[in-house]
Amino acid sequence: MNQLYIQYGLRTAEMQATGMHFQQWLASNARTYNITESNREQIKTSVAPYAIGGDVLNGHRSNENVLNRDLVAIDLDSISDAYTSEETLFTTLESFFKTAEFWLYPTISNGLKGARYRVIIPLAQPLTEHPYRILVQSINSELFRSGILSDLDSSNWTWDQVFGLPLDPSQVMHHGGESYTFTDNMAAQWQVELKNRPEVNPKKPLTATTSTSKRGYSEHNYERRIGLIDQLCYFVDGIGEGQRNKAIYTFARSIFGAYERKYGKLFPASELDGVYALVRGINSTCVNPPLDDQETLTAVKSAYQGYITNRIGGMNE
Repeated sequence: MNQLYIQYGLRTAEMQATGMHFQQWLASNARTYNITESNREQIKTSVAPYAIGGDVLNGHRSNENVLNRDLVAIDLDSISDAYTSEETLFTTLESFFKTAEFWLYPTISNGLKGARYRVIIPLAQPLTEHPYRILVQSINSELFRSGILSDLDSSNWTWDQVFGLPLDPSQVMHHGGESYTFTDNMAAQWQVELKNRPEVNPKKPLTATTSTSKRGYSEHNYERRIGLIDQLCYFVDGIGEGQRNKAIYTFARSIFGAYERKYGKLFPASELDGVYALVRGINSTCVNPPLDDQETLTAVKSAYQGYITNRIGGMNE
């Protein structure tokens, strides 16, 4: 049954079927959370509600168990300066989505990490993984090319990615319209177009025919921005199944090392949830076939243990 599945906090994959769609839950179950800098991480990891709209087998979230999705959720974390005003952003999105219905609301990090919003778009028909990913990548690409976003977050099109539900119902903005229709023919056509879009296909380099002036970045800045993802995509492209764990392990270790070089201290264990979320998105996007969630988590934990052992050992010598 297509409905909203909810989990509380990020440290679980067990979800509760609500028997309701997004708008029904919003009208009858949403509560208000008082978010501060000091409690944000605790609420985010342990208390805040997260959801998937669609059908989740046995309520256990994984790539295999998410059967379909009937809500598109897009995190707008890198909003261009011209659109950071809430009113301007909402008005711009009304023009962008035209007759499609959507909801817009601030995420848990809004105001604490700049302007951060989430847009929810209901689908006329549930989508399976392949067309869903094409649709979400296409929407993200158009938001980027129109200048609304200055960067993209590949976790938006991760198949089993949950989205945070509103933490203050009074801040939810609604644009009435029709549920979005996405057909198989549209998926086939858009898939071809996406292959030539470097912002969602980092293995495709910018070319002389790619206009950059309207999008506000140079080829040099673009390469710096996607460099880490680009390296991983090249690294895992064509790698056999026996080498996937090593690729993910190496990528996680590179994150810990980059943090230490930048901040001059060891990567803290308290931030591992963020690394795991990032690596899951990269795994889903770049590794074919991707590791399952447990293997990915094990690889990240092993990488951290290896990193700490190496660094502490080196300090004691």
